[in-house]
Amino acid sequence: MKTVCLLSSGHLPEDERIFEKFSLSLKDNGFRVIIILTTADLEENREGVFFDCFLAAKGLVSKLSGVSARLKKHNPQLVIASQPFMALAAKINLPYTKVVYDVTEWYPENVTYRKPPVLRQLLYGMYAIVNFTGSFLSDGFIFGEPGKSKRYRIFRKKSEIIGYYPVLRYFRYLHSATGPGYLNLLFAGYISPERGANNLLRCLKYIEKSDFGIELSIRLAVRFQDVAYENFFRYEISTLKKTEVTFVPWKPYREMESIYKDIDLFIDLREKNFIYDNSIPIKLFESLSFGVPVLYNNLKVFRQELPLNEFGYTVNAIDPKETAGLIAKIAFDKKDLIQKSQNTRSAVKEHFNWEKESGKLIRFVKEFLE
Repeated sequence: MKTVCLLSSGHLPEDERIFEKFSLSLKDNGFRVIIILTTADLEENREGVFFDCFLAAKGLVSKLSGVSARLKKHNPQLVIASQPFMALAAKINLPYTKVVYDVTEWYPENVTYRKPPVLRQLLYGMYAIVNFTGSFLSDGFIFGEPGKSKRYRIFRKKSEIIGYYPVLRYFRYLHSATGPGYLNLLFAGYISPERGANNLLRCLKYIEKSDFGIELSIRLAVRFQDVAYENFFRYEISTLKKTEVTFVPWKPYREMESIYKDIDLFIDLREKNFIYDNSIPIKLFESLSFGVPVLYNNLKVFRQELPLNEFGYTVNAIDPKETAGLIAKIAFDKKDLIQKSQNTRSAVKEHFNWEKESGKLIRFVKEFLE
């Protein structure tokens, strides 16, 4: 039995791409699967997959030493690494092992864009070198979406696009539109100004000021990354007088149905920066799998890679009047919303599901291990 190791320095054990999708599909197809993460102390067998994880102390040395020891202990035939540092570490420690770099983030932008300008430029150069080196030493690539593959064409290596599609058996059709004049919204995920929290606040306040005559509720299944901003957001949204606001906890991947139950429209007004303008949001596919249409900022990715006209709506999110007007229109005339809901589930059953997408992963892995 050949061993495949999934290696990451940034994901938690509950990550659905690593565990629910990659590892369980590989295990079901006859591979021995090891997950090595540096974000939690965990050593256990879970559904036939072995977690050999540790919580790395601050500093690169402790992280790399822990990874090195575990890679040598398990001696896999293939490593699927989620970061360039990890791909580099795998190739240095196991030079004869095949290493595939699973690219689901924009490097170096995702680790530098929050930094002050001068430091951002310095770190960008450093991380660009790391990303180039890790990519150069890797034997191949997996990409979460087509747009992220363009940067890596120069390496001319074997690659496959394996999307963020949901495991369909955990998602069932839920959507049933409320009556005219009512609308239940949902936002789920990390929340911050960049992820559209301020755009959302402006939109909700505009709706209340304009008095469209709609009964509006919003469910927030969110996590904050900044305490000061969390205090600000909670206060601002508490000032809404006509909108029913409910905060609910995140749920495990297999239990997300309760978050989406009775929701008419998923809303995400994330800002147009380089990362978001060029990335397909993962939550999009979860929403579609429950039959819930979506409302997003009119990002470039929805014009060039995944048009949303059949599944939802796009707006200029910095214009609260436009967004509020569309929400009011949807609330009073749900024919289009209902049609989009039916379209979403059909698309998920036919195309956007892990049951079909997993075949690409298995074929790709077997090719590397022939």
